[in-house]
Amino acid sequence: SSGGWGEVFLARHLSLNKKLAIKILHLNLISDPERVKRFQAEAESASCLKHANIVSVHDYGLTGDGRPFIVMELVEG
Repeated sequence: SSGGWGEVFLARHLSLNKKLAIKILHLNLISDPERVKRFQAEAESASCLKHANIVSVHDYGLTGDGRPFIVMELVEG
């Protein structure tokens, strides 16, 4: 699915055979340092939270073309 900040993709961790969600910042937003900083802050903040109603963040990084991404728990529905 796609939103104002990025796209979310369904992925499967091959070694663990586990479904995950990957959120990637839109390509046209990576030239805005403030948006990139806010996206990274979202990843860092969410990774520190542990609650049944908040998705778990498993990883954060950059794609080959420099787009920030967040790997997180998949919540169906």
